[in-house]
Amino acid sequence: MKKLLFISGLLLAFACSKDDEQKDVDPIVGSWKWFATQTGGETDGIKVFYQITFFENGTGYLGNLTEDDIFKPQADRLEDCPTCTAWTIRWTRNEEIKTQEMTYEFNFGIIYTEFSQLSSLPHTDGIDKGSVKMTFNKDYSTGSGSIAPFRAREYDLVKMD
Repeated sequence: MKKLLFISGLLLAFACSKDDEQKDVDPIVGSWKWFATQTGGETDGIKVFYQITFFENGTGYLGNLTEDDIFKPQADRLEDCPTCTAWTIRWTRNEEIKTQEMTYEFNFGIIYTEFSQLSSLPHTDGIDKGSVKMTFNKDYSTGSGSIAPFRAREYDLVKMD
């Protein structure tokens, strides 16, 4: 009987530790999409689609999913578009404690290149910065927010599947 209680206790301890690990992951980790509508000139009113991906280690990438010459999405995700152009990023959360409303800052790498080449290039900090404002639900499983790339206008972020 004591062995059975001991084994049950061990199983419960391991089950709890896995849940605790998942709670420590920052809720912004993952891929997000937004679009910007062009203004002025011959591209006025055309939507340009972007993706930003945040990794747990404070790095990630930001890329353009739109073909420059015809302004149509090349793919639904950067991972499916090796020729889409992208930057590496480093990101940080401004708040020390996780709350339902949080802000993040990110720095673009200097190199802007095809997505397929990003993994072989080191991140070198550039002068361009951006920010994200997020509001999460109580268990951090969903959220919504806005992004201000290059410290420009804000755009609504949509979580990607």
